[in-house]
Amino acid sequence: FSDLAKRRGIELATLVSPYVPESVVGDPDRLHQILQSLLNNAFKFTHEGGITVKAECQIENDTHAVIELEVTDTGEGMPEEKAQAIRAAFEKRDTTFADRYGGLGIGLAISKELLDLMGGNLTLRSVEGLGSTFKISLKLPKGAGLVANQSLLNRHRILLVADSMRDRGKLLEYFQEWLLEVDSHGSSPVALEKLRQASLTKQ
Repeated sequence: FSDLAKRRGIELATLVSPYVPESVVGDPDRLHQILQSLLNNAFKFTHEGGITVKAECQIENDTHAVIELEVTDTGEGMPEEKAQAIRAAFEKRDTTFADRYGGLGIGLAISKELLDLMGGNLTLRSVEGLGSTFKISLKLPKGAGLVANQSLLNRHRILLVADSMRDRGKLLEYFQEWLLEVDSHGSSPVALEKLRQASLTKQ
């Protein structure tokens, strides 16, 4: 979706919490289809601003983890009545596919059906004029641990430049978890001056 975002002039960001397990056991094809559908929906209604895909893990034990994936946009949003109708469609059971998901659009309907098969949930938050957030919640078995390379970053220095205070704050959380020494700025000219000073002192 990065090429589409560039053509539209929309910022596309992906944020994966450092607390998400290295590996879980699931169905990557189904998950790919669901995320693709949610991103298509976000791009359809977002004409300026940005779209963020975020992964977090709020609950974890020795065998399982609850993974939460959010697709948030700064698009048109929707009236509360429509949002309530979509949430009601998500909660329906024991009806035909058309009755259960009528009015959702085929992409959202199939995403919800796939999540039901995977034992997951799909929820919606939306404010008219301010955008929407669709959140996937999946309880998945934990896989075998992978070899982590983030220790190679420990104590290295990084210059973080982002004009959004929210984005800087979220990235700072990750970098601090990775034990990076971070110098954070919201201004490009200030950041360039920091780079110039570091070059002169060979730091």
